[in-house]
Amino acid sequence: MPDNSPPKAVKGGEVYFFHGAEEHLLKNAVADVKRLVLAAAEDPTTGWNVHDLAATGVGSLLADVRTVSFFGGLRGVLAINPDKLEENDQAELMRYAENPSPDVLLVVSAGKIDGRLKFWKDLSAKTRSVKFDPNEKERRQIVAQKLKDSGIKFEPSAAAMMTERFENRISFLDAELDKLETYLGTKKTATIADISACVNAPPMDSVFDLVDSIALKQRGESLEILKSLMDNGEIPVMILGMIARQFRILLLLRTFKAQNLPMNEIAKKCGVNTFFFPRYAEQAAKINSETLKKNIVCLSQADLRIKSAGVNEWHILEQEIISLTR
Repeated sequence: MPDNSPPKAVKGGEVYFFHGAEEHLLKNAVADVKRLVLAAAEDPTTGWNVHDLAATGVGSLLADVRTVSFFGGLRGVLAINPDKLEENDQAELMRYAENPSPDVLLVVSAGKIDGRLKFWKDLSAKTRSVKFDPNEKERRQIVAQKLKDSGIKFEPSAAAMMTERFENRISFLDAELDKLETYLGTKKTATIADISACVNAPPMDSVFDLVDSIALKQRGESLEILKSLMDNGEIPVMILGMIARQFRILLLLRTFKAQNLPMNEIAKKCGVNTFFFPRYAEQAAKINSETLKKNIVCLSQADLRIKSAGVNEWHILEQEIISLTR
């Protein structure tokens, strides 16, 4: 029975399937489930087991979940790397999902998946499937909530900068907020100057530079920026999504600007803070609407290839950059 949120309470006889590109949200959800299970377990020392399916296959997992606990009560089991299962093992896992043990809550954690494949479709249909892949609006809401929860006050432009920098890299935000709090000391409100001086800039700035170099057909510089992102451990599909988002904003900006709308209205329609609008406007002037449309289509096709199994993600992104700068 598909669902779209992690459990707030736990019970046996259920199988959850956690997956999605935003793996830190997935890991947090697993940690929350573990906490709930151990609080409800008769024996917390045996209340939570983890099975790496890449190392053991499905056999040890099924032996565990089908074993009746000596103490009784709820147990939690986490299965990671289900993408490494052979076809026969996939079928065994599916059969268990159809008839789970009544005293076990099983969480299958997969990270990013290709939802077009039969195994993932079937697993999603037969479990409580929770996808950790928030859209742009949800990402901004997550960042806004984290800024609020931090206890730091932000000038509007400073809050906008934090959102621009971290909406596609939420997992790094908590550590940077802790650093910012230490940096501010007794100062009550964070400004853009504070953020620039203290907070590490994730790839948003690099993506701006990358889009600039793509617009100017500077292949060598584009590939250098891409390599620096790779060396910094960025995720290819996230970088591709950020580039595509940038092109969509530029296309919208050019469209609304042609209608002679006021700057504030254009910024709102494009989802851009007015503080950063001049930078977007300057970039939009470097690339025409037809090229932007073609680039968005090409990146959409590349996204599908990246999400297919057995491909070199960075190679696909590199080839796409070469194509866009041709």
